[in-house]
Amino acid sequence: MNIKKFENQVKCICKNIVIFEIIPEVECDWGIHTIIQCPKCEELFSIDVKCPAFGNIELLWEQNIELYTKHEQISYLVNSLVLAVEIDSSPKAFINSALLAAPPTFIIFSSMLQRYCC
Repeated sequence: MNIKKFENQVKCICKNIVIFEIIPEVECDWGIHTIIQCPKCEELFSIDVKCPAFGNIELLWEQNIELYTKHEQISYLVNSLVLAVEIDSSPKAFINSALLAAPPTFIIFSSMLQRYCC
């Protein structure tokens, strides 16, 4: 993923158009992440994988339709699924929640994935 896109103006969930601060290699209980922080509301978002310690980047996708390509969204969600399996070995709830904001390609992929893992 190209993190330079966050060096451009992006609309945050606080409705401000900002240039996010990029913070590489932040460690939390669930791993090491690249995160961004809004300079206005100070919300933190993990941009490489979904993590319960940080805000939901999918909310930024809603505000900025072209922020992540479909391929980047799928990659983010699949990598997040791997993290969910590592956390609680029960990805079914995670897959179901991901379906709500997922692109159609991921819905098809996750349906196939559910047959094999859940």
